[in-house]
Amino acid sequence: MRRSKGYGVHSPFAYRFVTDVMCARHAYYAYDDIESLCHYMAHRSGKKAMKTGEAQTIFRIVNYFNPQNVLHIGSCSGENAAVAALPCRTSRHWLYTGNQKTHPMVCADRLLTEKPIEGHREAIAKSGEKPFVIVDALPLASDKQLLEGVIANAIDQQGVIVFRHINATGAAQHLCRYCKRYAQRGMWFGNYSYGVFVALKKLPRQDFMLWL
Repeated sequence: MRRSKGYGVHSPFAYRFVTDVMCARHAYYAYDDIESLCHYMAHRSGKKAMKTGEAQTIFRIVNYFNPQNVLHIGSCSGENAAVAALPCRTSRHWLYTGNQKTHPMVCADRLLTEKPIEGHREAIAKSGEKPFVIVDALPLASDKQLLEGVIANAIDQQGVIVFRHINATGAAQHLCRYCKRYAQRGMWFGNYSYGVFVALKKLPRQDFMLWL
C-alpha cells in the first residue's frame, strides 16, 4: 500500500507511472462513459463484466501511452477493446481469440479479426510505433509458442503489455510468467490479478507490487 502511494519508488519514471497512472485518484474525462459501458456490458452478458475500477486503470494506461494499434489476446466480447478505444477515436484494435468464437458486444466496428497477429505486426512496422498488447483469459493450447512469440516481440521492440485475469488458468497466467522471465530490462506494475509490463530498455528490471 505504501508503494502504491509512491513511497520507496526511486525511479523517476516508476514514481510518475505509479502515482499518475496506475494509482491515480483524480477523475478523468471518460470515467462517466466507462461506468456506463461497464453497466451495459454486464447487462448484455448476463454475468459479471469488467469492474469499473479496473476499466479505469486500463483506460489510464492506454491514455498515457496513446497507442494507435492495439492487439487484444482473449476477451471474445471485446470489452478490453471498448475501453482501450476511448482515448483515441481513430485507433485500430486487433482481436485474437484462438479457436474461440468472437461475439463482441461493444466496439464491433473497431475490431479487426482477420489475421490479427499478422495484421497488428504489419501495422506496427508501418507506423514505427512500439507494440501495445492486452492479454486476457484464454485457454492455452496449440497456440502457446505463437503467443510467446507475440510477448517476446513486444518486449524486444520496447512495447507495453497489459495483463488481465492473471490468477486464472490459461494464457494470461502463462504469458505473464513468460514475460517476466524473458525480459532483461523493463518494469512490472500490478498485483496477482492484473497489471502492466513496460519494456523500455532504459528501465532496469524491477517489479512493483501495487494495491489497486
